[in-house]
Amino acid sequence: MQLLKVHPAYGRRYTSPEAIQQDFLIGKDFSVCMAGGPYMSIRDFFNDNLEGFDGVQIVQVWPMLISLVLLRDAMKDGYLCECGATIGPFDSVCTSCRKQYEMGQL
Repeated sequence: MQLLKVHPAYGRRYTSPEAIQQDFLIGKDFSVCMAGGPYMSIRDFFNDNLEGFDGVQIVQVWPMLISLVLLRDAMKDGYLCECGATIGPFDSVCTSCRKQYEMGQL
């Protein structure tokens, strides 16, 4: 299984794996774990840039160690809004409660 290893971009820090997953699924940027690695987001998994990868491993070392694996198939399902409704991976507004989520780069 081929996983692309990334870490939070722009100095973002998380307190839970759920918060990382939510931000990845709404399209925030993450940085590829290599010297001078480029930024990437969930959009890259669906526009053929990362076709050879089965998923992404998101690693945060500080302030707490978090390692999260998201497989490509699970990325298509979207995520849950606070109201419990399912939101697609590229949607920025919940159709049920109209809560808006930030999409794309910071």
